[in-house]
Amino acid sequence: MSALTIKLDRVSLKRGETEVFKNLSWEVRKGEHWFVMGNNGSGKTSLIDLIMGHLWPQKGKVVVLGETLGEVFLPQLRKRIGYVSPWIFNRMGSSVPVYNVVASGTDGSVGFWGNVPDPIYQQALAKLEFFHCADLAERAFGSLSSGQQFKVILARALINDPELFLLDEPFAQLDIGARMQAYDLIEKWAGLGHSPSIILVTHHLEDLTASYTKGLLIKDSRAVFKGSRNDLLTNAFFKKTFGITKKIF
Repeated sequence: MSALTIKLDRVSLKRGETEVFKNLSWEVRKGEHWFVMGNNGSGKTSLIDLIMGHLWPQKGKVVVLGETLGEVFLPQLRKRIGYVSPWIFNRMGSSVPVYNVVASGTDGSVGFWGNVPDPIYQQALAKLEFFHCADLAERAFGSLSSGQQFKVILARALINDPELFLLDEPFAQLDIGARMQAYDLIEKWAGLGHSPSIILVTHHLEDLTASYTKGLLIKDSRAVFKGSRNDLLTNAFFKKTFGITKKIF
């Protein structure tokens, strides 16, 4: 049996008076690729924040990459996790050189502080080269197209060769052409024999490319459906989760 990448054991979480999760249990095994879907406010981003250690449950246990949150030094754990989210795009300075953006992934910062050492610079170039954009290394991040920026942020997330890859609405800022290219980039990475477990949070069915073979549907903090892609992507489950009565499959 493959090793666990994530284990949430009867997790309950409140934010103020709002109950986000109640007795949520979920396991992700090494090499599995999952999608997470739910209505706005259902807790999708809170789930990612739990995994990253940005939020703490009132009850239950969160284990990530074999480490129990509350018993591990989070900065070290986060170096083992690749993370892509719109807030990273928004917080990255427009004048920061691309190589600096990618280098900042080594410690999870927003822009590498100080001069980038040559070994890290070479790491950054190698990741950019994987996505065929090493020629952008000296460009300012703000001068790039949305598709180019996505490649750079993806390279940043993967610079430490992470064991877990979290994508929280990663395509939100992309136009349709850049989105299609982004799908191909993720599929390329997911297709590697040593690719990490991938968790994709999304609202869009078109984001669910072939690599995502398992899914988690969240509704009202309580009704959680999890299983294979083929089992979940059905009219019956989407009616239960989203209240959709129109046939979409």
